[in-house]
Amino acid sequence: MTNPSLMDKMPRVRGKLMENVRLSKYTWFRVGGIAEILFWPKDEQDLSEFFANIPSDVPITILGVGSNTLVRDGGIPGVTIRLGKGFQNIEISRGKIKAGAGLSNLKLAKVAKENGLSGLEFLSGIPGSLGGAIRMNAGAFDREISDILISTRILTIGGGFEELSERKMSFSYRSCNMSESSIFLSADLRVNKGKIEEIESIMKSIRY
Repeated sequence: MTNPSLMDKMPRVRGKLMENVRLSKYTWFRVGGIAEILFWPKDEQDLSEFFANIPSDVPITILGVGSNTLVRDGGIPGVTIRLGKGFQNIEISRGKIKAGAGLSNLKLAKVAKENGLSGLEFLSGIPGSLGGAIRMNAGAFDREISDILISTRILTIGGGFEELSERKMSFSYRSCNMSESSIFLSADLRVNKGKIEEIESIMKSIRY
């Protein structure tokens, strides 16, 4: 059950705040208990204002797309945050793609392919979101996120924004040096011009 006073502690938001949400709906394994409160921020500013105004004693958990997540039957106390459409934007410019952290790795790889951009094919074989992939320096087929990351934009626990280059992330095997309280918002990724047919062939070999 929701603590009667917890919702009263929530800052005003433009996104959605929902009580007693069964998280099995949002995990690939379709198991898990209830989130005391589930927050879907509308955009970066909404999330920033939420972090700046929520009481420090309220537990916060970040839930990605739930691809590698097992939620205990007892649920998650406090606020669980899930990044939605406001964090799935894609911008393409010369030599790079700027993508929201809530975007799935497969979707990102497909968009790159459709635009004749290579370098992200390996992401099609990694379940989950871009934010989660950055957090764990996800990799497959001799490539990993640190190979293609130019920079990332994060939100700190106090609600402030920071831009960090790949060098400042101190990546190692399946990890980086970022605090668990920081949230990845977006990233600039290095890409190269390629042929759609060749990119498609590589992705098929990875996925099948």
